[in-house]
Amino acid sequence: MIKIVLLIFCSLVFQLIGLSQPCLPNGILFTSQVEIDNFQTNYPNCTIIEGDVTISGINITNLNGLSVLTGIEGDLDISSNYNYLTNLTGLDNLTYIAGSLLIYDNASLIELMGLNSVNSIGNYIYIDENIALTSLMGLDNLNSIGSDVWITHCSSLPSLLGLDSLVSVGGDFNISHTAIKNLLGLGSLTSIEGGLNIHHNDSLNNLIGIDNLTYLGDFLLIEKNQALISLTGLESLNSIVNSVQIYNNTSLISLMGLNNVTSIGGFLRIWKNENLASLTALESLTTIGGDLWITQNYTSLTNFTGLESVTSIGGILNINTNLVLTSLAGLDNLDAETISDLIINANPQLSYCHIQSICDYLADPNGLIHITVNAPGCNSQEEVEEACTTIGIESSPPELLLEIRPNPASTRITIETTPKGNLFIFNLNGKELIQQAITEPTTTLHVNSLPSGIYFVKLVGENSVQVKMFVKQ
Repeated sequence: MIKIVLLIFCSLVFQLIGLSQPCLPNGILFTSQVEIDNFQTNYPNCTIIEGDVTISGINITNLNGLSVLTGIEGDLDISSNYNYLTNLTGLDNLTYIAGSLLIYDNASLIELMGLNSVNSIGNYIYIDENIALTSLMGLDNLNSIGSDVWITHCSSLPSLLGLDSLVSVGGDFNISHTAIKNLLGLGSLTSIEGGLNIHHNDSLNNLIGIDNLTYLGDFLLIEKNQALISLTGLESLNSIVNSVQIYNNTSLISLMGLNNVTSIGGFLRIWKNENLASLTALESLTTIGGDLWITQNYTSLTNFTGLESVTSIGGILNINTNLVLTSLAGLDNLDAETISDLIINANPQLSYCHIQSICDYLADPNGLIHITVNAPGCNSQEEVEEACTTIGIESSPPELLLEIRPNPASTRITIETTPKGNLFIFNLNGKELIQQAITEPTTTLHVNSLPSGIYFVKLVGENSVQVKMFVKQ
């Protein structure tokens, strides 16, 4: 009796082994629908492919013949399927990819349904040049990626919904040349071990959706997103390990979203954001590990209010070609000993440079001094040094006031200001909703007609621009 039971048990084990086993250590290339349809006949009991899997053919319409696959130890490469492949149905039992996932140059691919059971990718994910892709649905159970993420040149992709379970990325996260308007879909993402690179997304208005990101292990690069008006969505970040570069975002009016960042390990470069009106969102920032460059912000930035808490940098202080900048007020508390070189150049309205930190540096410089082509009072090293002798005698420019009360508000807000000018209210999409001339120190505005949400208040005075945010309940 015992022998019979053992025989039955052994038979069942051998059957199970026969039904599920690794195979193809050198991988496999599928170039036709016939090859996919015949996979189970040609490779019976093959459920885990040990090598790479490449799917690339002009007549492949579906992946149903691969429904037995549960794992891939190498890469999964789905590329150059030009004509018929619209989704990835057929890979529904695949639970992991030990290597990388590459999905690129598939002209008819609309969605990623079929990858719903995949919960981890050991290396990187590369989704590129899928011009018809409208959804990332299909990656719903993916919670970790071992290396980089590339979502690029998917010009029809409107959102990142489908990545809702993603918690961690082991490398850089790159998003470029898409049609996304925000980062909704990344609500579970808490850590990126590398950098966050967001560039050339022409419809991107804000970064809402990545609100739980607390750790960024390398750089932050926000470049050439022409509809972006704020960085709202990054509020959970309190430090960035390496550099920050915010470059050529022509609609950007505020750095709201970086309000809680206290330290940047590398350089901070803010340049060619022609409508950036204020740095007040950086009020928590205390240390910058590398250069501080604020250059070529042409039409709106008049002062550096918001940088008062910055006490140290680790390199060059470069203030260059800010066409309406009138004052360096805001950099007063910077320790001059942490500045390696000083460049103040081609700021045609800048006359107030003799703040304490600059005067301290000129008295005991660590390196290069280049002060030229600014307004009288800051047109040369000698002019600034002369003005430094008046510190403590003449007063600094008065601080500009823009206060909004109550905030949040439901029916009306009261605006308190020092300068007269014009006040504008924008929504997060950059649409102007209210314009009001400001002639008195206190102005009341009715906002009961506005939908609930986040809004920006921009005050344009004769020599200043201020931006603040308020919440409509």
